[in-house]
Amino acid sequence: MAFSFKVRPLIAEELAQGPVRVDTVAARLHMSRHTLYKKLRLENLTFGRLLDDVRREEAVTLLKDLDRPLVEVAERLGFSEPSAFCRAFKRWMGQSPGAFRQAIA
Repeated sequence: MAFSFKVRPLIAEELAQGPVRVDTVAARLHMSRHTLYKKLRLENLTFGRLLDDVRREEAVTLLKDLDRPLVEVAERLGFSEPSAFCRAFKRWMGQSPGAFRQAIA
């Protein structure tokens, strides 16, 4: 099994609790941050990219709840403000969160 498959669920759990810190994820895997980076690099991945991937997947799930405000989605995903979330979502999906919601409604 790829190492990143162990890291992804930990990132998701940390994200649900608040800000995600690489040191915390590494500690949960009983390794240093350097070792975590090294193992991800062997899969041509970075921690930031995995965090982005998990955030994107969570965003899609959260936005399917049409009653959930965008402010809450942005906060849950660890963005400092809704505009930062909207920019990231547009980069990930090629459309705004509002357009995404209209397309699935």
